[in-house]
Amino acid sequence: MLLKRQKEASGQGIAPGRQAPRIELRDADGMRLCHLSGDWDTSSVAGVDAELRKLERTLDARALKLDLSGVARFDTAGAWLIERLAAAHVASGAHVEIVGASDAARILLPAVREALEEREKAPAPDRSFFLVRWLERLGR
Repeated sequence: MLLKRQKEASGQGIAPGRQAPRIELRDADGMRLCHLSGDWDTSSVAGVDAELRKLERTLDARALKLDLSGVARFDTAGAWLIERLAAAHVASGAHVEIVGASDAARILLPAVREALEEREKAPAPDRSFFLVRWLERLGR
């Protein structure tokens, strides 16, 4: 018989022995300080996704400092959310600084940033009517 012992990123909760991801915000000297702590991995980030999306929507041109020194566990899912937040602030004209990153974060964050940039550069798929596409190809 299979038992499901560990909760998944479906928002159902955090498995025993794990720390829920947390975000603490402060504003100081015209800069928004964002201290992240807990486990930022696939099994737990669903709990902070809505809060991060809210931060992305309430942008201003202030500088953002992301402090990752309190992050215990970190994987690509956590890196994706952090980079998404950073990219939204950069797009609004803010300067973003990431401090306190672990070795894993220093490897994953640039890789995810590169993937986000590639995704933005990718051409949009052609959604025109298939007959128009066929006639265009025929004309070539």
